[in-house]
Amino acid sequence: MKIFFKSISCVNFLLLIASCISGVHCSKPENSEILASVNSDVISLKDFEENYFNTILYGNTHDSPQKRKQHLDFLIDAYILAQNGFTTGKITQKDVEKVSRRTTRRKIKVELFKQEVEIKTPVPDESDLKKLFSYTSQKLHVRHLFAKTQAEIDSLYELLQLGTDFEEIAYSTFKDSTLKPNGGDLGWCSYGDLDPFLEDTLFKMKHGRYSKPVQSRFGWHILKLENRVYNPLLTQSDFDQSREKLSHQFKKQEQDKLYYSFVNNFMGDKTAVIHNPQWSIVMQEIRKQYPPDQQVSPMLMQLPYSPEINSGSPSIQDILDDPIITFPDHEMTVNEFLDWVTDQPVKSFYGSLKIMTEQTIKDYFLVREGIRRNLHTKASLENAVIFEKNIFAGLKYRTMMLSRHLIDPDSLDSVLVIAAYDSLKENQFIKKTTVNYSQIVVSDSTTAMLCQKCLQDNIPFEQLIHDYGIPKVGVLESGRFTREYQEISGPIRQAIILLKDGEHSDWIKLNNRYVILFRHNVISTYHPLQEVESDLRTTLARNRSRSIVADSLTVWRKKSNIVINYTLLDSLYMN
Repeated sequence: MKIFFKSISCVNFLLLIASCISGVHCSKPENSEILASVNSDVISLKDFEENYFNTILYGNTHDSPQKRKQHLDFLIDAYILAQNGFTTGKITQKDVEKVSRRTTRRKIKVELFKQEVEIKTPVPDESDLKKLFSYTSQKLHVRHLFAKTQAEIDSLYELLQLGTDFEEIAYSTFKDSTLKPNGGDLGWCSYGDLDPFLEDTLFKMKHGRYSKPVQSRFGWHILKLENRVYNPLLTQSDFDQSREKLSHQFKKQEQDKLYYSFVNNFMGDKTAVIHNPQWSIVMQEIRKQYPPDQQVSPMLMQLPYSPEINSGSPSIQDILDDPIITFPDHEMTVNEFLDWVTDQPVKSFYGSLKIMTEQTIKDYFLVREGIRRNLHTKASLENAVIFEKNIFAGLKYRTMMLSRHLIDPDSLDSVLVIAAYDSLKENQFIKKTTVNYSQIVVSDSTTAMLCQKCLQDNIPFEQLIHDYGIPKVGVLESGRFTREYQEISGPIRQAIILLKDGEHSDWIKLNNRYVILFRHNVISTYHPLQEVESDLRTTLARNRSRSIVADSLTVWRKKSNIVINYTLLDSLYMN
């Protein structure tokens, strides 16, 4: 594939794309079962699974029957809100055009992946699994040489054949600040760390040897295996227990290779012209919004798609209708490009913007190929578009309703605010909590049982501290203490908080010692109302608006025809 970066009057330079896809999207098997219906619209099990899976994955939480029901309720509410938004005209089809286009593009690529990869993925036999088990038990120390083209890598291979030192060639060819001085050293690698095409060669090599030129999705390589170590403790039992994991890993590696091979072959003769200064202006604006040195949460960086790019800056507004990329069959405007580029993962916006652009161009050709194959007419794709439109429209309409019912925090009755403060201060407005407690620490269970009998005989707790308690061992100490809540060690703090004043705990085993606690009292001081009133009023006003929306939803739910297949929902399990 060739991409030309073009100025207004002439071609400036030619860029060859490295055959690299940001991620392979493995779709689930076709499933036309209906999980729920909301009036005339349905929620399929397939659409629910994908949406719920992303919620579990990116919400950093775990699957449970309760969470499934809560998520389905959330989706049903979104459907009801969307239906009311469309019916009242507050939400229009124009409002959901972007999400429709994005979903269509994404699903076309998934269907293309099915046709070119999933149905062609081989099923591993016993020998495949044993070979993979052997590979996963090894660590390899690897060096490599790299070139973009086969001609370049062939010239490096000739130098090796003539006796030139591997590390000397690496020093003269690499520009990377790490690989140049270390002789192309990739360090110790496990199976799955490197490109699957490279691993096919590496794990068959003998240490101390270098390979012939090998092509990966990034370019061309010559590999050198410096050393290899094995895990000598693995047994047949380990292999048997790993079968399912090995089978999954085998399929993933084979799918990666099939997909990259398909894309390489498919994109080989494709060309596109990138126009400047339009491209440079857009990239400058994206870089402002996504600076490489910005601290970004790991969870956000994992997201497979990006939020919309702000096109409101004057520099972008002036060129929205200008062409930025010319394809053989279409001239993409800046406005279209800003829509397409959001299909890229968040992390790509913080990396090379050239690679991000190349990925967008590649996506364009793949989607066009999917349309040529009529993949956009599949029922599952149309259902997915309706699903995503309803979720987007429902959330948008909810936001509109919240804005419409917005309450001025300062208008809230002071009596209501004071009552809310009194009810919430124990949980939300504590400034400091001081705990007054005693504890007895003994060295063995026999002494603990003796103390327990004394307590049953109403011997004072303080006397038992004196008679049986160990003065101090490590962080444990017998005695009476007044400490701030956060200063008390975790297990003791958890036990004390469950007690009432005047109660003692059961015996707790800590650090090979036995501990019993007696809670005298807990004294809390609170942030005064004046300190928190502004935030409290804002929260109460927001909650009042949410309550109004919730009341509307309750009425609409009663009027709606909702059918849920709970058996199907309960059968779902996310590994």
